[in-house]
Formats: sequence, structure tokens, C-alpha cells
Amino acid sequence: NDVIEPEDFTFEKFVSLYHKICPRNDIEELFQSITKGKADYIEISQFVNFLNDKQRDPRLNEILYPLYNDKRASEIIVNYEPNEELKSASRISKDGLIRYLMSDENAPVFLDRLDIYMDMDQPLSHYYINSSHNTYLIGRQFGGKSSVEMYRQTLLAGCR
Repeated sequence: NDVIEPEDFTFEKFVSLYHKICPRNDIEELFQSITKGKADYIEISQFVNFLNDKQRDPRLNEILYPLYNDKRASEIIVNYEPNEELKSASRISKDGLIRYLMSDENAPVFLDRLDIYMDMDQPLSHYYINSSHNTYLIGRQFGGKSSVEMYRQTLLAGCR
């Protein structure tokens, strides 16, 4: 019969309750591995290394998807770190890291590409893929082995 007043139950309180009910032990382990268990925050240099080494696929085209730098890491910290002191020192807490990892910015697919204007309900083999006739080859043009993995790498490199 208890009623929670919407003004009293803010989004911040909801997030806090959510984390108590559903702790993210995997992110706790990740946080400890980045900080080596020595701090309650991640320095910007550690964060940049994490973003480039763990979050970014190294096969991506570096022109279309450049490596993370201090400036981009600072923008992420400003957007997701709730502690103002850490934010001003360009550091991110475990809570800030959780907020970033669970945000739309860190989605497994590019959200701007979810608006599909065609029927894409069929298996991939039903669609025409416009590529070079040699895209599937590993190694030499003549006598090289073929692999579907080459299409994957070509798409990761930014070719469409």
C-alpha cells in the first residue's frame, strides 16, 4: 500500500536501486583490471588505452573510425561521469564506466543504421552483395583460397 512520490524517486535513485538489485560483477572485474585495484577511478590515459585496446575493433578503417584520444575520452567522461570532482579531473569512476558501457553510444550496432528502408527480413544469402569478384580471396588472385571471412573484413573496413 506504500506509494512512491515521483518527485522523491528520481532517475538517480532508480539507477542506484537498479545497481543494488542487479550488480554488474563483470564490469567490477573489468574496472579492477584497468585500475590494477589501486584506485576508485580510471585516469584518462588508462581510459584511452581501454577504449583503443578493448572497445575498438583493430580491423576498422582508421580514417572512418579513428583511434580514441584524450579529447574524445574527456567528452565521454563529461557525458557519463556523475561525480563533478572526477569529471573536472578527467577521471571516470566505476559508476561512470557502467553508464558509458550501458549507453546507446556503446551499442553493439550503429543506431543511425537501424532505420532500414528496405525489407531486410530474409537470410543474408538472399541479398546481392556488390563487391569485387576477388573480395573473397585470401592471398593471390590466382590460386588463392577463398573465405567468407574476407567479406566480413571488407565490411569492417568501411566498404559498402
